[in-house]
Amino acid sequence: MYSRWDLIFSGIILVIIIQTALLHSTAMFQTSNYGDHESYANSRLKFKFEYPSDWEIQELDAPALSNLKGLVSLVPPKDIHELQAGDVVETPTISIIAELIKFRNITIDELSRLQSDNIRYTFSDFDFNFENTTEIAIGNNTAIKSVYTVVDPFTTKGDSPGIINGMDIWTIRGDTLYTISYLGEQDQYFRYLPEVQSIINSFKFTN
Repeated sequence: MYSRWDLIFSGIILVIIIQTALLHSTAMFQTSNYGDHESYANSRLKFKFEYPSDWEIQELDAPALSNLKGLVSLVPPKDIHELQAGDVVETPTISIIAELIKFRNITIDELSRLQSDNIRYTFSDFDFNFENTTEIAIGNNTAIKSVYTVVDPFTTKGDSPGIINGMDIWTIRGDTLYTISYLGEQDQYFRYLPEVQSIINSFKFTN
């Protein structure tokens, strides 16, 4: 039986880390401009994708003695009108996480169950609900996509509790688990979802 603690705890935890401890990675990567989009390639983590040219790419070095190989996140630009109005809005983040898997014979379905349990545990103090879980293709690999909603009783929007939407995609390639994680406040989540879906659709593995 696989223990969920034998895998990295959760993509959600790493999203929190990247917001507070971003570093510029020494990984080999390239960006090329194509009109309003740019092409990003990471030779060490072995993937590439296209993204809107006004989005910011940030990278996190892998901590020593961890399963994490590396993390790349994308952050959309701040809305100028919200900045001028002084509104405090948490910008959603899409993170692509690569980590070493100890168990090479684990299936994508087993992995999906473990990672889903991790997400539930992460949000165990909140009103949490999985909206749906589906099988998709990412870079010619079979992947599992989970979409969920979290009601945060500690924050409010007007008279209503804060709502966070999230999407995690997991796929395995060789000895590496790739997680694409997108998390944001409900309005912001759906505002940038078309661009995020475009990034996901362009994602490909290299080498």
